[in-house]
Amino acid sequence: MPRNPPPRQPQGPTLSPEQARIQLESSVKRANELSKEQPLTEERYRVWQTNASDILKAAFGEEHGHLHNFYGPSRISFGKQPEHYLETERRKRLAHQIGFLEALIEEFTTVDGQTQSSE
Repeated sequence: MPRNPPPRQPQGPTLSPEQARIQLESSVKRANELSKEQPLTEERYRVWQTNASDILKAAFGEEHGHLHNFYGPSRISFGKQPEHYLETERRKRLAHQIGFLEALIEEFTTVDGQTQSSE
């Protein structure tokens, strides 16, 4: 009888704090450019969101709470929503995510400053 493989262990951080900060800053820059696009399509937003999520996983590990905070609460909608409503919601989520990533970048900057001053 075949054995089930052992469950895969979640991967921890793979980026140094400096690499993570640089990649997060790049992601925020791209998000700010995306926020100016007219229209902000679902596809372009999803691509950015997936890339930003991958950076967070590499920076903090696969199961870190920052991923949940980045995505925010789930939203359930019933029926077909007009595209102008959906685009407005994407813009709100994008603005929230930009603010969240900027707060994380500030934390990296604070940690870097404390590390350098204590050396």
